[in-house]
Amino acid sequence: MKSPGPKDRGAGADRPTRATQRARAWRLIVLVGAALLLRFLVANHVDLAGDPGFRTGLNGSRFWYWPWRQNLPKMGRLLGLMLAALTPLAAAGLLMWRRAGPKGRIHRATAVGLIVIGSFAMQMAAMAGGDGDGSIGRVGQIVHSQAASSYFNDAATQIQTGVTTRNFLGHYPQWMDSLTGHNRNKPPGPTLYYRAWISMFGDSSATAQWAGITLAALAALTAAATYGLVLSLGYDAQTAVAAAMFWALCPGPVVMLPELDQVYGLFTCAIVGTWAMGLGSGGSSPARAVAWGAAAGILMAMGLLMTYAFLVLAFILMALAIAAAIFDDGPGRRRAMCVTAAAVGAFVAFYAVLWLISGFDPIATFTKIRSVQSGNLAALQRVWPNTIGWDLLDFTLCSGWLGCLLAGMFLIGGRSRWRSKTTGWIAAAMVVQILLIGITGVLQSEVTRLWIFVLPLLAVPVGLELRQWDRSARLAAFICMWILLTTVVANIQFIVLPP
Repeated sequence: MKSPGPKDRGAGADRPTRATQRARAWRLIVLVGAALLLRFLVANHVDLAGDPGFRTGLNGSRFWYWPWRQNLPKMGRLLGLMLAALTPLAAAGLLMWRRAGPKGRIHRATAVGLIVIGSFAMQMAAMAGGDGDGSIGRVGQIVHSQAASSYFNDAATQIQTGVTTRNFLGHYPQWMDSLTGHNRNKPPGPTLYYRAWISMFGDSSATAQWAGITLAALAALTAAATYGLVLSLGYDAQTAVAAAMFWALCPGPVVMLPELDQVYGLFTCAIVGTWAMGLGSGGSSPARAVAWGAAAGILMAMGLLMTYAFLVLAFILMALAIAAAIFDDGPGRRRAMCVTAAAVGAFVAFYAVLWLISGFDPIATFTKIRSVQSGNLAALQRVWPNTIGWDLLDFTLCSGWLGCLLAGMFLIGGRSRWRSKTTGWIAAAMVVQILLIGITGVLQSEVTRLWIFVLPLLAVPVGLELRQWDRSARLAAFICMWILLTTVVANIQFIVLPP
């Protein structure tokens, strides 16, 4: 992977020949047609799986389906809120894709800021218009619910009984037996997040509410992180903005408020982005590559305190390193070795320091969680390989369906549209990473929630595809995504609170 230069970063679109214009028109027709068909199927709760006992199809997996809403929300209120949330995204698009183009960094920063605001607004609108009564008070109820999210309650119990953070970390494998719900097979990070909130503000409904809203804000920042990830891979700002806009309109991050899974995309962007920066750092000195590699290792270590799902990113990190070695010859190989060595060293050092400070044992914790998770999957009858196709189907819902379609359009568009061999390698690797998660069965079922963290990777080929469309076609694609997002919010229930 070569260091991104001005020429490489500015490239992106085919010349507007008659053939390319015709091809783009056909791609737009396919996209809009798919969006209209999907909107009809979701709005009418059509079962595509042919198995009424499971009621599956476009609403999830046979092994875990998201129930259709029995009582639809007030559509006038929902549409009004979702339209209001769309306004910042529309302003960002006008700023970036006007005829004169962006004037500089200030314009680009403003556009990215507007996308972040729009992403946050989409989550609030979906909560207030879809699940709520016009307010966002349900956020705190979900955080405080033992059934929906047990992290807050476990953290409150520990603080009330005088359990210190050091004691909690130092004996975490033993503490796991007393944890509840989703917390029984998770690293300590989620509980530590809510411990921090309760320690500062107390165990109250207001604390739960603000802790959940903060998750929404962090999830919205993933739009900016996605923008940075695309730039770190060497692509231009127009591609990066299209990718960030895609994130803001994906159902997964919007409908799962307030789940920690929403914010894991931040870690993905940070880990992969710093890794790519290390591989792309120029110059003969390895210092920059070492610094970026160490940052990637520390970020990976921090991410694994939240969820072990980040371990699957080893494939994309390896693919980027191979690309650097192949396409940048000698310097690329040296940088790949420097980045890898620095990342491994920083990763080990992080956990060594954490063990010295608190006694936390990452190996015993991983072993215990793996055992618990295997037992859970067996009890739920989520048997591999039967889950593969269903999990991939559920991921299409997470990405609003059109995300997978757009990424596929870019990959099958021909090598002439890949700008360089590196671009084709990266785009294909992002898609293969997602397919491997499904094929290996390491993260089965509940995919609309569990696979949110790989959406920024899918955003890369999506951004590359949309970069080659003209402004009106790009606008039509995002309007289709917004329509499908609104339809999903109106018709599918993702977080059900007990009566």
